[in-house]
Amino acid sequence: LVRETPPPYVPFTEPPTLDHTHVQWLLAKVGRQLGCRVWIAANDQRRRWGGEQLGSLSVPALPSLGLSPDSQRIVSLIDVVWLTGVNQVVAAFEVEHTTSIYSGLLRMADLATLSPNLSFPLYVVAPASRLPRVRRELMRPAFRALALDRRCRFFSSEALLKALPSLARWATGPDAIEKLADMVTI
Repeated sequence: LVRETPPPYVPFTEPPTLDHTHVQWLLAKVGRQLGCRVWIAANDQRRRWGGEQLGSLSVPALPSLGLSPDSQRIVSLIDVVWLTGVNQVVAAFEVEHTTSIYSGLLRMADLATLSPNLSFPLYVVAPASRLPRVRRELMRPAFRALALDRRCRFFSSEALLKALPSLARWATGPDAIEKLADMVTI
């Protein structure tokens, strides 16, 4: 029995159940379609979705980003990173479907602390029902002190799935994902 998974740009008649690995796969596929090289978190590269290993969508090693070793290690654990040009990060995504939202935000806070001059967007991707939890977590004093509530953007995995046909048809670069995102204002 051969099971084929439709490409991410094929509209579904009924939305599939999304999980962490599926959303990472979708973000990797979209990133590649938008002309990016993609990094999948080092600890997730062996995961599979639709018969495809996530590591096969990833660059083999996270390139040196000119960061301190601590910052580089933190970036290597971010769920999905889009790269363009000479190892320039254009977006970083933390997918928060089942884990505590706090853990992904903590990685982003560590990165913001260790590399305060970074200018790429940070995204939290989670089910729409988890947005209130994202907001609550960002109200923590440590995150607010780092202005993480102003640096992080949010979009739901449902919005990503719904936007796939449009992204496949019209998007020309990684900034297209910005149209999905909302500021997580407190």
